[in-house]
Amino acid sequence: MVSLVSERFAKQHGLAVLPVRDHEYSFLISASGKPLDIMGISEFSISIAGLSIPIAVRVARYLSHDFIMGSDFLQNNGVVIDYNLGVISIAEDLVRAPLQSTFKQRNLATSAVSVCVPAYTEALVKVNIPYYYEGRTVLLEPIPGLQFRTIATARSFSHCGDGMSVVCLIIIHFQ
Repeated sequence: MVSLVSERFAKQHGLAVLPVRDHEYSFLISASGKPLDIMGISEFSISIAGLSIPIAVRVARYLSHDFIMGSDFLQNNGVVIDYNLGVISIAEDLVRAPLQSTFKQRNLATSAVSVCVPAYTEALVKVNIPYYYEGRTVLLEPIPGLQFRTIATARSFSHCGDGMSVVCLIIIHFQ
């Protein structure tokens, strides 16, 4: 129900941890039924697809994962998780980010900069390419579940240099 970070995460990122004054904020039960040792509260910003979003979290001494985004954050920021398309949408679809496993992310070309492209046009967009493709010519292809939703990405052979390449986007619909 609430967003959490581990004590290790807070220390690693130099987060200020304020003590909990209200008993309601210091008592939480984990999914396994065991109580969590809440040390305090912290605030910081996260960046998702270029959108910086402030987040308030409770800091727990030990967690199974260092950062757990709770339903409080998801509801406050209008996050919609679409497992069918494999994306999350934030702030009424202001930004979208892929839901990809670590393995799949190693082979993704991702937007290097945020761009605004008018509907029914096309644009060449700089993308970041994984380092191991440096100096190679690669075939860039769209992710099938995202193709022809709001954009279409042309398949293209592209040369990778300085960790970047270019992809052609065709904007077919604007929501």
